[in-house]
Amino acid sequence: MDFGAWYWNTSHAINKYQSSTYGDEVAVDNSFSVKSGSVILGDNLGINFSVEDLDNRSNVNTYDEVISFTYTNTNYHLQKGSFVYEITARPISITINNRQCEYGDDVIDDNSLYKITNGTIVNGDNLCVDLTVNLTGIKPNTYSITGDWNNSNYEITFTNGTLTITKRNITISTYQKSEYGTNVVIDNNVYTIESGSLANIDSDLKLVLTTSARKSSDVGTYPIILQSNNSNYNITLVNAEYEIVARKIKVEIDNQSSIYGDVTNSLTSKTYYNGSSISASDLRYFNIQLQSLATNKSNVGDYTITGINNETTRNDVTFIDGTYTITKRKLTIEADNKSSQYGDDLQELTYKIVNGTLPDNGVEQILNVELSTTANPRGGVKTYPITGTYNN
Repeated sequence: MDFGAWYWNTSHAINKYQSSTYGDEVAVDNSFSVKSGSVILGDNLGINFSVEDLDNRSNVNTYDEVISFTYTNTNYHLQKGSFVYEITARPISITINNRQCEYGDDVIDDNSLYKITNGTIVNGDNLCVDLTVNLTGIKPNTYSITGDWNNSNYEITFTNGTLTITKRNITISTYQKSEYGTNVVIDNNVYTIESGSLANIDSDLKLVLTTSARKSSDVGTYPIILQSNNSNYNITLVNAEYEIVARKIKVEIDNQSSIYGDVTNSLTSKTYYNGSSISASDLRYFNIQLQSLATNKSNVGDYTITGINNETTRNDVTFIDGTYTITKRKLTIEADNKSSQYGDDLQELTYKIVNGTLPDNGVEQILNVELSTTANPRGGVKTYPITGTYNN
């Protein structure tokens, strides 16, 4: 009996581990490890390994029953130990694209916005990449974009991207005004959008506008500036003006009257601003002049009273004309009694003013009084009436 051959023909167990990356060729080499027993130095066992039921489309996993073997050295009795074929995840490196949008615009939600910087996709696979913008607010800022995937056949390393929300560009104009001498009030919500638009989430720009114009400022145009901006917008302010305009004053001239020949009355008026009666002294730089053609020498009649605004810059005055009426002067005239003898010439008829006076206005007063009587030198002896008329 050959004891040496018998000894080495005892059972030996071998282990086999082989691996490949998902998508690469599935193959085995003839390397192994001895699990139990030993191999005499220099012996060739003549082992040949093969793999079945796996290919480059097989999913990542550890497979136990796919490797088989044969051997040609009959001096050994070889048994199968741990035979494992492992398909490992395919490494991919992805760089997430940076994105940018204006405040208020929709954030682009697109899971394809990346590029593969290392590795390849095989078998027409979908990596099922899910990109997430890590928004901690919606204000202009830079936010990270991270990635995840749902394909276990790949091991993906992400280089994060960024989403930059920039300020929203908008151009506005504003025109506001008040009347001279009134309070200057800026309305922060009075503006016109010339270009750009408000974000849908905003109802206004929440601005704080200011101007150098004051209640005491003269009529003119003053710039409006941004005192406080909205940090979500790049705001360009154009044609921003505050105008101090002339006050709209209404002057109602009072009607006046006087008797012919008397000194005319002072001309007066009532002044209104915004529907309220005020005195002229309450209005700074208020300077009007009332005038009429009526004087103490004017004949009886109606004369228009008009107004002149001597300060046209600060006050826009509308006059309601008045009327100056010169009325008749009342006089009572009494004819003097006269007498004469029958046959004599009649005396000159005269009269005297018994009530009222003639005016002392430097005008010759011609009353054009005409006295008459039915008496004549040859009339019968009796009393005749004296009557009078006048033409003035």
